[in-house]
Amino acid sequence: MLDIVNIKVLVLLFMFVITLVASLLPLAFVKRIRNTTDANRRSTYEMVLSSLSCFAGGVFMGTCILDLFPDTQEAIDKLLQHYPPSMRAFPVAEFIVVFGFLFVMTIEQIVLWHKEQALLCSTETARLLEEGPCTDQSRHESLRREYSLEGVTDRPDLTGSMRSTGSAVVNYRATANTSTDLSDGI
Repeated sequence: MLDIVNIKVLVLLFMFVITLVASLLPLAFVKRIRNTTDANRRSTYEMVLSSLSCFAGGVFMGTCILDLFPDTQEAIDKLLQHYPPSMRAFPVAEFIVVFGFLFVMTIEQIVLWHKEQALLCSTETARLLEEGPCTDQSRHESLRREYSLEGVTDRPDLTGSMRSTGSAVVNYRATANTSTDLSDGI
């Protein structure tokens, strides 16, 4: 017969193994997502990973609402008993929880924004190495040049192309600038 200490050690080891497997499972799905070329299988892996992420968020939220928040509310109510009733009317525990959530969410959004800007800057810098450092002004200028309508006109281009005797279209400017015989390639 196992005594209570041995049972606790076995349960502790079992919980450690289950937690380790559950925490490494998303890494296996991310690896499979990266190595999969089949769109249907990739979509399935992404859905499973998203479901696991939602389940983990639900576990944290349930732990917070059902266990941590009532304990916090009880401790703050005990602390506020020493103050006059007018100061006890404000929901301090709820305010702390909401403020903490909004603070963490704000920090996360700031970090994601900076990460996105660094990614945009690095891809643009790789594409536009000769233009110097990536700044908001250089990014604005490169986007303006890329999507510019400069040179666009509503007049037809009569010298753009002409039909040869074959089915291929020969560029008039290319034939004027080169001295090679194009009839061999047609």
